[in-house]
Amino acid sequence: MDQATAVLQDFLPRYNASFAVQPEHPEPAYRPVDPDLRLPELLCFKDTRKVARDNTVKYNWRVLQLLPDQERASYAGKRVEVLERPDGELIVRYEGRRVVTQEPPPRMSALWAGVTAWSPGPELKRVVSSVGDHHISRSQQRHLAALEPMRPAKPVLKPVAGKDAAAKDTTSKASNPWTRTPTPTQLARWKAIRKGRLKGLSLRAISRELGISRVTVRKYAYAEKPPTKKLSAKERAKLMALCKSTAAAN
Repeated sequence: MDQATAVLQDFLPRYNASFAVQPEHPEPAYRPVDPDLRLPELLCFKDTRKVARDNTVKYNWRVLQLLPDQERASYAGKRVEVLERPDGELIVRYEGRRVVTQEPPPRMSALWAGVTAWSPGPELKRVVSSVGDHHISRSQQRHLAALEPMRPAKPVLKPVAGKDAAAKDTTSKASNPWTRTPTPTQLARWKAIRKGRLKGLSLRAISRELGISRVTVRKYAYAEKPPTKKLSAKERAKLMALCKSTAAAN
């Protein structure tokens, strides 16, 4: 390689002296770049996305929330252009106009998924540390506060007149041995609903704050313990066979 470089350095001056032609116009032939031209927005990846009903768009596992402005209060259902710049920044444009975006707050499902290791009840500090307190809004802090262990002494809730009176009162039912163990999510939801009822909130208000249906809220509100599904016939048969084999061994 060194020898080839040395030969090339000796050859190029002799070749240019014999065949080089002086340019008629020594100035560069390239047009100057327009100072108002935004090169990062031109030299980027562009794609079209449809805005969801919650005013968000998804792009390569990232979610952006479109904020309202003077032009539009909502972009739900509209087609927008998503630009990924070389530095990784995402820009959203609608009809050639840039739309202000931000990262949406975590969904309630993410908050419930962060609740693990229940002993004896969920701890607010552990949930906040797993999600990140800088991502927690005031409304979500109220939801997490509802996950704090309840006081031992709590009054017995009774159905109220109206639509809630038609709900079945499961507090009078005996415990069924053919039911599953409540999951952490079911236990957290039951405690949050019970605490909301102790605060005097209606079923509609609890449903709106927790983001679940009123049918589910009503079922949990009048249950003495977290409602669970019964074991299937196949699971009951396995359990009966296990009990019989254990009894025969003893």
